[in-house]
Amino acid sequence: MADFEIIPYDEQYYSDVLELQQRLWGRSLELNHRYFQWKYVENPHAPLGGIFLALSGSRVVGMRGFMGTLWTDPCGQQIPIPLAGDTVVAEDFEGRGIVNRLSKAARRDFANHGIKFILSTSASPVPMLLSLRSGWKLVGQYTRIRTRSWRFLISRLSRNLSRQGFFPARAPIEPLAIQDGSVWQLDRETAIS
Repeated sequence: MADFEIIPYDEQYYSDVLELQQRLWGRSLELNHRYFQWKYVENPHAPLGGIFLALSGSRVVGMRGFMGTLWTDPCGQQIPIPLAGDTVVAEDFEGRGIVNRLSKAARRDFANHGIKFILSTSASPVPMLLSLRSGWKLVGQYTRIRTRSWRFLISRLSRNLSRQGFFPARAPIEPLAIQDGSVWQLDRETAIS
């Protein structure tokens, strides 16, 4: 039996989340507070996202945040898509499957609320491989850009995004489908922005 439980975020754990996030965001609780407020409270699409916590007793030992985002398809229909990020586990709880359980709880919750897609832009090798292993699907890649002049960076970014299909954004394969619920498909010709 696991020595932790997964719950949706509750404000009573706010200080604990900020302290845990020092492993990810930085040592300053004030900056962590401002970042949390900007991303999860003041964000006009905050209700489209969510935060899930792993508790051991009353201690927060893990967190996975999903920033609310709103995308628009070519017909003008708005599609809410939570953006996965801000994942952290207490050092003494690493390797116990917390991230996987947080992700499954989030997918179930979003599916129950009619959210059809979850995106992640975590591109470093370890998170990407772990995500693929736990059922995520790769819908595109981007490359790192060396620091150069602004003109060069904008040109390179535009070229890379176009090559990846972001102008318009065409999904090269099926987008990330929610698991533990219905599986939704996006037509390969459907563009989102």
